[in-house]
Amino acid sequence: MKRLDLDLSTSADPEGQLRHALADDVEELRVRAAWAEMPTNVLAEKPRTALIRLSLIEKMSDCEPACHHKPDALWKQVPNLEKLLLRSERPLFHSITHPTLEMMELEVHPFCDSGHWDLPSLRTLTYKPYIESECGIEALDSLWGQRLPTLRDVSILGIFSTGERTLSRPEVWSFLAGLERFWIPIDAILPDDQLEDLCAHLMEEADHLKHLKKLVITGVDLDVIGDLSALRQKLPIVEISKERPGW
Repeated sequence: MKRLDLDLSTSADPEGQLRHALADDVEELRVRAAWAEMPTNVLAEKPRTALIRLSLIEKMSDCEPACHHKPDALWKQVPNLEKLLLRSERPLFHSITHPTLEMMELEVHPFCDSGHWDLPSLRTLTYKPYIESECGIEALDSLWGQRLPTLRDVSILGIFSTGERTLSRPEVWSFLAGLERFWIPIDAILPDDQLEDLCAHLMEEADHLKHLKKLVITGVDLDVIGDLSALRQKLPIVEISKERPGW
């Protein structure tokens, strides 16, 4: 597999450097760029039929992110893409439509809140809404609203400030209905003052969770949640972990 790894974060001409380096037979491309200088327009200039793995990694900034709702011309130019990683705290894209994409990893906020994901082949999603600071559970609202018919594995990473019982929301039940495996941090399920209710809460929602092959709840203080025996009997698919993957 032909790979190209470019760090354009200090380049005076990131578009020109990418255009010069990118050959038609590149199958795996990894691009790092400075804030607001990701040259996605270069990738969209012509079909890149060999490209199956793409990583676009933009440096963080204190600037206020904004979505300009520009046409997402890139996706039709990479018709055989299978794996995508996007890291940006501004919306690089409004929406995504792609027929073959199977794995997607998102860090921070690379899509507009109102953007639609039309991904009929997506099976695995890793979503890390924020990297260096806590965020409200509303950061996941754009995820719950997506309809992804082949999605089976979802991992949510992060530290959240919650104000509600997330797993009790109908839109979350609908999102979970097609999944087989789901990783989610405790912060994204219950408010801090209700963590001791985790087992009871999960048992209350058992009918919406029992179809899963595995539900992993991460970042849990086992001393707080108490005895797990009743939960394990009713929902053997549940795993409780103290670890926070990716942090």
